[in-house]
Amino acid sequence: MIPSPASPAASGKSGIPVSLEDRWLILGTTGSGKTTFAKKLLQQHMGMYPDVPVYILDSKAVGDFTNWYKGLVTDSAPPGPIEKGVQVWQPGIDDLHAFDAWFAGIRYAPGPAMVLIDEVSSLVKRKGDDAPHYFQTLLKQGRALGKLVISCSQEMPYVPRQIKTQSTHAVRFRLVGSYDPREANKLMGRDALAPEPRAKYGFFYGRMDRLGKVLEYPSYTDFF
Repeated sequence: MIPSPASPAASGKSGIPVSLEDRWLILGTTGSGKTTFAKKLLQQHMGMYPDVPVYILDSKAVGDFTNWYKGLVTDSAPPGPIEKGVQVWQPGIDDLHAFDAWFAGIRYAPGPAMVLIDEVSSLVKRKGDDAPHYFQTLLKQGRALGKLVISCSQEMPYVPRQIKTQSTHAVRFRLVGSYDPREANKLMGRDALAPEPRAKYGFFYGRMDRLGKVLEYPSYTDFF
């Protein structure tokens, strides 16, 4: 990846320009490599922007972020914004009002930020229709404020429309069933019946803000 001009150094093998204005959508079923990619992506950005605070919504709380736990918060009440470091929030329950307050705090905190949502289905009541207001605001307005958003999901119906329309990058790992693979292919501008990634932990990458050629990578180590 190639960071924005304001960033201190370049990183990664893919040569893809990145910045804190980006929105990433990462799709993939359990065990496909989705979370590993998301963590590596965030770590790459943390290396490029070491003074920018990081927020992680760890709604699954299955140990994916155990090495980030210096900033762990397990209270159901939303924690306030931080000035630096990493905040991992494990709310325990999916409370849309609490989520909304958390996103509002991040949106209006001064300066840039990096936000990772480990499973966007935790943010919606119905299939993709009821994302918290300030999450939508963060997607739309945070771009100009340098607030990076990385959204992960294993089910297409639960991906809010705002993520689909605001994302600049899409990464698509293996999906199961018939609906999810078909809709993910269409979202990325591929044929609806295009095949799955050939490698077990392989994935497709494409720019969402200018649909064009979709690239296939056999693993995350070939991307970063």
